[in-house]
Amino acid sequence: MKKKINIHLSSKEDYKNKYNENILSYDLSNYILEETKGISSNDKIEFTIICDFEIDDEEKNAIVDMIRNCFGTEVSEIISSSKKQFIANFLIFFIGILFLLLYYVIEPKFISELTLILGWVFIGEAICNFLYHGIENRNKIKRKKQIINAKIVFKSLKTSITK
Repeated sequence: MKKKINIHLSSKEDYKNKYNENILSYDLSNYILEETKGISSNDKIEFTIICDFEIDDEEKNAIVDMIRNCFGTEVSEIISSSKKQFIANFLIFFIGILFLLLYYVIEPKFISELTLILGWVFIGEAICNFLYHGIENRNKIKRKKQIINAKIVFKSLKTSITK
């Protein structure tokens, strides 16, 4: 099913970042992300950008590129962060295994019980991070790829074009 999201631009400043005109504005990127939250990850998205000003093909292409670059960069950052998080979780899991092995080697009862508890805490933390953060990051990536692949239609005072 296709979900349509309307974006109303009253001026060219509405889509441009106030510090860098080649980057999508923070407000617009947040709006796009918020509007897509209720949409199933299996649905296709179509953005209709309604402009109250004259816009040429070059500007339309620039807006499309800004949207795709903005969310593409975020996907790259999430993937990079996930790789680092995976390594950290693996090390935590390995430390947990070492604590469990120490349980069988250490003689005093109090210390061996402490290593057993620490081992299971580390393993539990690693598994929780693998499951929770992994699923969360996969969902964020799906949502942002859904935005990147969305159909973008422009409507202005005189013309209408599809990208």
